[in-house]
Parts: sequence; structure tokens; C-alpha cells
Amino acid sequence: MHIRVTSKDCERQTFRAGGPGGQNQNKRDTGVRFIHHPSGARGESREARTQPENARLAFRRMSESPEFQRWAKGAVLELPEQSKERIRTYNFIDRRVTDHRTGHKSSSVEEILDGDIDKLYE
Repeated sequence: MHIRVTSKDCERQTFRAGGPGGQNQNKRDTGVRFIHHPSGARGESREARTQPENARLAFRRMSESPEFQRWAKGAVLELPEQSKERIRTYNFIDRRVTDHRTGHKSSSVEEILDGDIDKLYE
């Protein structure tokens, strides 16, 4: 099992990197910070010359932080187990559909596959 977190799930902040490095750092917002609020994890980068490079570094740092790792481990443990029991069986040879949750059977295979699921419960 896994979880998926993208940059859209985080707050993205940009800022002027400042410090030595010339006018590019002092005039443009090249520094990037990602904050993942559910975990409290933060990642920041201001070393690279461009914003996209800093964004990649900041997101990586955020995702590798101890806060994020603890949150991710807990989130995976809270995911429901995938049920291995069958929901429906489509028997094309006998033209029969069986809903294993309710026990209903129907001989309208084509209609059910076309989206008329109510045929199964009539």
C-alpha cells in the first residue's frame, strides 16, 4: 500500500533568496518553501539559481523530513485493507450475474454491463 502526496497537497511559498550570489538572488523570488500542513513538515531551498530547481529540492527535503516520514507511516497504517471478497460474478456462458453481497441473481448480463444495474435487484 502507498499514499501519494504531490506539490498540490502542500502550501508553496516563494521568496527572495538573498545573501551573496549577485543580483539574481536579490531581485527575483527564486527561493521556495513547501509546507505540508497535515504533518507539519517543511522543506526549503535557496541554493539553486532558478525557482524550478529550488522547488524540486524543497519538495524533496520536505518529503524526507522526520515529521513527514512519521506522518506517512501513520497514514499508511490507517488505510483500510483491500477486501479480497468477490462483489459480483459475471457468468457469460449461463447468461447470469450474481451479486455476492446481497445474493441476488439476474439473467440480464448485457443490460447490466450496459449500466442498468437495477436489473440485478429486480
